[in-house]
Amino acid sequence: MAKWFCKGLGLTLLATSLLVANNSMAANVPQGTKLAEKQVLNIELSDNPASLDPNLINENIGLQIASNLFDQLTTYDEYGKLIPGAAESWTHTPDFKVWTFKLRPQAKWSDGTPVTAQDFVTSWERLVDPQTASEYSYYLGDLGVLNAKEISEGKLDKSQLGVKALDDYTLEVTLESPVPWFLEATSLIVLSPVPTHLIKEGKWPNFSNYVVNGPYTLKQSVPNEKYTLVKNDAYWNADKTVLTEANFLVIRNANDAYKRLQAGDLHAFKLTTPALRQALLGNTHFKVLEAPGSYTVWFSFSHHKPPFNDLNTRKAILYAVNTLDLQNKVFRNTVQATSVYASSALPGVKENLKQAAYFEQPYEQRVAEAKKLLEEAGYSASNPLKFEIAYNTNELYKMSAIAIQGQLRQVFGSAVQTTLTNTEWATFLSNRQAGVYSFYRSGWGADYYEPSTFYGIWTSNNPLNDSKFNSAEYDKLWRDLFSTETNEQRFALYQQMNDILADQAAAVPIYSPVDSYATVKNLYGLVVDDNTRRLFNMYFTAD
Repeated sequence: MAKWFCKGLGLTLLATSLLVANNSMAANVPQGTKLAEKQVLNIELSDNPASLDPNLINENIGLQIASNLFDQLTTYDEYGKLIPGAAESWTHTPDFKVWTFKLRPQAKWSDGTPVTAQDFVTSWERLVDPQTASEYSYYLGDLGVLNAKEISEGKLDKSQLGVKALDDYTLEVTLESPVPWFLEATSLIVLSPVPTHLIKEGKWPNFSNYVVNGPYTLKQSVPNEKYTLVKNDAYWNADKTVLTEANFLVIRNANDAYKRLQAGDLHAFKLTTPALRQALLGNTHFKVLEAPGSYTVWFSFSHHKPPFNDLNTRKAILYAVNTLDLQNKVFRNTVQATSVYASSALPGVKENLKQAAYFEQPYEQRVAEAKKLLEEAGYSASNPLKFEIAYNTNELYKMSAIAIQGQLRQVFGSAVQTTLTNTEWATFLSNRQAGVYSFYRSGWGADYYEPSTFYGIWTSNNPLNDSKFNSAEYDKLWRDLFSTETNEQRFALYQQMNDILADQAAAVPIYSPVDSYATVKNLYGLVVDDNTRRLFNMYFTAD
């Protein structure tokens, strides 16, 4: 996913306890601000969500809606600072292996039932249960939660998970070993509570009457049209929630979104093309908000089947794609070309992770090597390499695919023949997970603000490793990460992992972006580098 995050991390930053602070989840409206009478937001949604079940969400579109329906133990404010969510405080043992969270006693589900510690236990057990088939079933195991890995692999019953309700409002989590980013990771949507009382009765999830614990409830869902959320009056902090309604309008084309912004029936949308961004920067009727995006875009190979189960073939394509040319000519310097998988927006990445060796080579040398590798793989004009370049409906991804196709044609001539395949999001995601594509648009956004979120997905047993990349050496480095004690040790391992991904041509990294939004002038509180689109930050002023 592409997500939502703290601006610093490390064991030394994890306080022994954190009490309720004033920076809780609410719109930060400056004193004296005159608010608009109508607080209804219309915001663009690039496609239909694959799921709104928090334990099953594995992509950004569902995340953007569901993050407003559910509270996790922790969350982030508009400045990227970790703050209390459903938990009002927490403590840990000196060895960081047992965490105790005190829940807000005033928190309720939207049906009026109290939110309890058992609701978190039920959710976390549901997440790791193989029968749930969540792509994030591995997540609690990677966080070191006791027995989580074995349960997700079907070796232990879910009741053996290291999480328990000490009482209605006290949750205890036991880790097998300390994990530096554990606290930040509790903000992830898949760790939301679920209503135990309804699950026991087989009445949840019911999306026509969706019981949730967040600041908004789901009023209406009309696929391909809109998803309407309304303020949850049962929410513990409802008095500080300003927007009364939000309509997520399904708009797949940025130019269509711009027309609707001009017409007055849209208040905000994400700018996905350089030309549109440039046009709006000079438009005095709207605002353009920008920030580095905490995600990286790449095109993945399917390693488990021809033609890309061959290393030379993968390397030939990797070396032939000129990402700097894409950055300068196609994206007009609105992205940063990279060979580093972790987003450069994360703390320490720019300073500590070097670009891959191939990336630093003159492009002409790479082209010569690419041609040699393709020939060694057995391809030529008389026996061309044929594959499709698959991407989901998005103007920026379309531009990327077309440009890559052109570069491959220029480098290899008729020895490489490609076709473009554009698919709507849900089908694209399903096909990607099923291994249908050979070469396809992919990428990752930070689940928390630390590079491990980008490197864990490449381990051989990770359910999100849909490319089926497999390296025993890489897996060992990942395991070694959990015994490190300092940021320096961790970044040394991240560098080795990144080097392996480059040497094995795991994928073709393209760019880390700069996120841009166009909004009406009187909308405030939209956090640009936050794909959760947390509505509780937002409000309209009267001017």
